[in-house]
Amino acid sequence: MRILFSQRYLRAIDSKALLVEIPEIARRKVWAQLSAFNAPMHIQRDPYDNWISRTSALEETEGDLLTEHGWQRLPVTPYPADTQYHEALRLLVLGGEGPYVLDTIEIAFGYMDAAEKDALRQKVNQILELHDCPWRMSDGEFFKLDADFVGANLAANAHDSLAANQFAGAANEYAKVRQYLGTGDVREAIFFAGHTLTSFCRPGSVAMPPST
Repeated sequence: MRILFSQRYLRAIDSKALLVEIPEIARRKVWAQLSAFNAPMHIQRDPYDNWISRTSALEETEGDLLTEHGWQRLPVTPYPADTQYHEALRLLVLGGEGPYVLDTIEIAFGYMDAAEKDALRQKVNQILELHDCPWRMSDGEFFKLDADFVGANLAANAHDSLAANQFAGAANEYAKVRQYLGTGDVREAIFFAGHTLTSFCRPGSVAMPPST
């Protein structure tokens, strides 16, 4: 599993340099989408045991949140007596801290197939854009847009374009650019922007058209 949003930006969140605010209506819509994409799954947890567990994307998401954060249970108050329909996870998305909401989406995204991932990403990004949230998902991770509309739209598409066209090195460097911009560390963002360009232009990284 990749490092979760709240852990990638841990220092910036703890120091209040980075605030993640998601309005209630956007949270409700995001939960509706997560529920709609909550397909049943079958997992063989022990490679030495043929036992297959029936589970779902949201059930696995809740388990991963507990493991990654070292929680005994999800941080919602009061904790629901009803454990059906992932009630604690629903309360976390609807009223929990913003970084944990983005964690939830990133984890659930990882349990979906390619078509579901693309559909969820588009839906979530549409919701966040509609409700003026500066966060967008790209390649399974959230990043913060800048204030400039043109720059924001370029940033939202650049990483997907690099990854889709097999520029893995440049895509990884660009992800670091977004991360440092999100925490306000412009110096490091500029540094890795240079690395992105270098990786993109490295000999052999760009497919040349066939000779005629």
